[in-house]
Amino acid sequence: MLPRHLSPLVLLAAVMLAAGCDEGPVGPQGPPGPPGRSETAVYTENFRFYLSDAERSEDGFTTAVPYELDLPPSIADDGAVFLYYRAYGTWTAAPTTVGVEAPNDPPRVDYTVTLGYGYDVDFLEVYLEASSADQAVWDAIAETQGLFTEAGIGDPDGVRMKAVLLEDLAAAAKRSVDFSDYEEVARVYDLE
Repeated sequence: MLPRHLSPLVLLAAVMLAAGCDEGPVGPQGPPGPPGRSETAVYTENFRFYLSDAERSEDGFTTAVPYELDLPPSIADDGAVFLYYRAYGTWTAAPTTVGVEAPNDPPRVDYTVTLGYGYDVDFLEVYLEASSADQAVWDAIAETQGLFTEAGIGDPDGVRMKAVLLEDLAAAAKRSVDFSDYEEVARVYDLE
């Protein structure tokens, strides 16, 4: 037997359940919702990086090459740019930092060099940043074979670069793609 104060509640619940079981005719379909994105747009830009085109910063630690790209505002606001460079038969994701040992010195890292990038609407900038502003270091960076690529970052033929531009990073994130692996990115988004 239920306590007195629960009896009216149980009766009310039973009546509501019985009334909710009636099925009537199906009503008309509602208006369509706003258009949505089923997939993020992905673009690629291919270009070459020439160290000889780079401008050195005032502090001497960085050198950069700006590129004019037609980046829509949606990429700068909600998307992303991923940069890859061709080295040793594969596409390698930037940024990349390497330690450099001077020849004929005891084995140790004498300085580091980072190949990186930045972007905003209408431009992409590829830069090198060294842990030293010494001109001898920059001369060595330009002349060292094997630094980032087989021929070196100072290759007079330039370093092949590929930028992957995503319009909607949130939608792309749902696919759980490893953006550090260009081969996977190319397979998932059907890129060349």
